[in-house]
Amino acid sequence: MIVIEVKICGLTGLEDALLAARAGADYLGFILAESPRQLSPERLIELTASLRKKLSPNDCPDLVAVFLDQHLALINRIAGECQLDYIQLHGQESPEFCRQVSLPVFKSISVKGRESLDRISDYEEPGWPTAASTSAGEGSQASKRQKSRITQNNITLNNNTAGYLLDTYYPDKGGGGGESFNWQLLNDRSLQELSRRKKIFLAGGISPANVQAASRQPNITGLDVSSGLEKTPGRKDPKKIKKFFNVLKKSQ
Repeated sequence: MIVIEVKICGLTGLEDALLAARAGADYLGFILAESPRQLSPERLIELTASLRKKLSPNDCPDLVAVFLDQHLALINRIAGECQLDYIQLHGQESPEFCRQVSLPVFKSISVKGRESLDRISDYEEPGWPTAASTSAGEGSQASKRQKSRITQNNITLNNNTAGYLLDTYYPDKGGGGGESFNWQLLNDRSLQELSRRKKIFLAGGISPANVQAASRQPNITGLDVSSGLEKTPGRKDPKKIKKFFNVLKKSQ
């Protein structure tokens, strides 16, 4: 059975990040793009350093910085200065752009219809060698934890895309609108094959009210949740986080 992982995104403060980590999050997401939850690079450096200091390597979730159509030099500078494990690209970044990022990448795909899923093939490179030893984030905090993980065995020097985040399509923004797309689209043969090799996160409108249904969708390995656990933009609600994980635990 695949253990559904959880990424809590849109974190802006140390208290909320620690709360999410201790509740059971596998990934903590910090937004560097324009957003009500946007952090400055300086603030992210402080947060990641504090988290690494307060949490042991076995207890610290993987740390993810989220960008949207920003300069490669900025992304790689922050990747080098902050104690991160992954970079999430939430815009129209090309496969070539992703390959130049210095950390493993989670690429967001805005899902409008079935054709949206076809974009994933652009980021996959048929013919590149696969080996269980070339796992995404090798040496990251996650690889040090004794948890059930999907082996990331399709990462090469030319393809560092560790997984995909399927989010709702919005014509005027990259995501973060708190709405779900048609989950029936997840019942797709190409996703079934891909989920054996890469991480596939379901995002958009996930909350304690629908986490049970979300976690049971086919061909996903994780859930990405942000506004569904908030009391105000950028501030998490401890009661919602507790309920979210309680419901998720019962559904698995």
